[in-house]
Amino acid sequence: MGRNYKNLIRLFFVILLSPLVNFSKVASQTTDKTLAFNALSIHDGLSQGMVVRMFQDRYGLMWFATLDGVNCYDGYNFTVYRHDAHDQSSITESFAQFFYEDSQDRLWIGTISGGLDLFDRETETFIHIKHQQGIKTSLSQGSINSIAEHKDGKLWVQISNKLDKVTIINNQIDGTKRFFIEHINVPFKSESSFLVSTKSGNIYYVHASGGVVYKIDNSNINKWTVAVNVNDYYQQNKKTDSSIYRIVQLLEDTVQNKCYIFYDGGVINFDETTGIFEKIFQISRVRYGFQGNKIFQFSTPGQAN
Repeated sequence: MGRNYKNLIRLFFVILLSPLVNFSKVASQTTDKTLAFNALSIHDGLSQGMVVRMFQDRYGLMWFATLDGVNCYDGYNFTVYRHDAHDQSSITESFAQFFYEDSQDRLWIGTISGGLDLFDRETETFIHIKHQQGIKTSLSQGSINSIAEHKDGKLWVQISNKLDKVTIINNQIDGTKRFFIEHINVPFKSESSFLVSTKSGNIYYVHASGGVVYKIDNSNINKWTVAVNVNDYYQQNKKTDSSIYRIVQLLEDTVQNKCYIFYDGGVINFDETTGIFEKIFQISRVRYGFQGNKIFQFSTPGQAN
């Protein structure tokens, strides 16, 4: 694309706790430094002020989904992609809500209306996968909430409370692409869920409100294996708390090859290979000025937020 990538914004991590800060002496000791931020707004070329998702791709470009357009930022300028009713190669919808980059460096964009778009970096156009009324082999209807890639290259797409598997078929003659869609029967019906893929190529389907993580068996789409049940852990350890814990995020430490489950009671560290819990972290009520154990969001570089 010929963009200059110097001084590009780098995203690291955000932790949101409830309540956020206890304004005590402990808190004041940890907040005595002023952080400098450079704000980017519509005056800098951002298409709209409400940013609902951010993502950094492998080329260092920052992508921002707003209520009116997808914005690509190279550290100097914004390129805005909006739906154009007169241009079939434009993005399906101006309101996107999910970004995903697969192992082939292909950028996928999920929209609020349910269209899944593949961005062509060379032509800066979009290939569409949409729901088609009455066609069972088309994409399921609903908003796209998460995407993950299996080690075999197939994409799993969460669409509202449904799950589709997308196989990409490349035409070796003309370079065009076709897509084969399979609709997957899920063990629960809830939009409070999300997909996560790990470095090993495994895919996990997280039932957030139920506190359960399922490991997907790509060879048997009807087999659902419980990898982690946060609530079972507490029952096994004779905890008296009978509440259902909500999972907020599942993240992988690719250096240590470990996974972390962030839930509204703390953090669980578990071994992906054995499924054994290694450690349980409880967030202190006073340390560093934070109150309570409830985590609402946690992210790592390169992950969409």
